[in-house]
Amino acid sequence: MSEANKDWENLFQSQLPNALRLAVKLTGNVHDAEDILQESLLRAAWARETFRGECTFRTWLNRIIVNVFRTWVTSKPSVETLLEEPMAPSDTTDEKNEQQARSELIAQHVSRLPERQREVLVFVTYEQMSPQDVAELLGLTIQNVYSNLTAARQQLRKTLGTLMKTGVDQ
Repeated sequence: MSEANKDWENLFQSQLPNALRLAVKLTGNVHDAEDILQESLLRAAWARETFRGECTFRTWLNRIIVNVFRTWVTSKPSVETLLEEPMAPSDTTDEKNEQQARSELIAQHVSRLPERQREVLVFVTYEQMSPQDVAELLGLTIQNVYSNLTAARQQLRKTLGTLMKTGVDQ
């Protein structure tokens, strides 16, 4: 394997945890996130010559993940799955299971947000990107990022109530 290929492999390997986390936050579940990530990594590998270094590798890969996610959302056979009632968290006293159930419930509600609101919320809240970086990544104005972020948080407050205090809105 050439040195250049090793460098690319190292870049991809170093970003896998972040990329999977982003895909999970966008889709709301690990199974779909793994499909999104696999397609994203294939596209990134095919397009690696187009990476010009104008942004970080992580930003470039995140942009690919968002684009694959957008295609995936529009090609889903049924939108009804996004409208189904979420499963209630399991009734357990085990703190770890309760935290997992809360996280799954939040992820389900985040995945139901309108596409742009979901993307902005995920990048700012979970990926801890600055609103300026999110605007650049998604091709939005900074005002649009703030507007979408506010709308997403308001919707989650409305649907999740008290979970927001310990979950998404920190």
